[in-house]
Amino acid sequence: MIFDDANDRYLVFRNTNPISAIVVNGATWHVSQLSTVGNPAARVNGIHNSVQYVPELKGVVIANSYSGNLYFMRVA
Repeated sequence: MIFDDANDRYLVFRNTNPISAIVVNGATWHVSQLSTVGNPAARVNGIHNSVQYVPELKGVVIANSYSGNLYFMRVA
């Protein structure tokens, strides 16, 4: 889970195939589904520490594998 301070919401990432994201509004606690985050596959050991919020880029970077591609999802 990551807090997106620019939009005052939480982003919850699920280790589904492909990895999906859920948006939780910080003010109303309304939950909605984001479109898929590119197409990174589910990881065997979960996605802990593979999702990082980058406020300078107004997005989220997912490092799904040490030898694979990075995925970027713009949140603003």
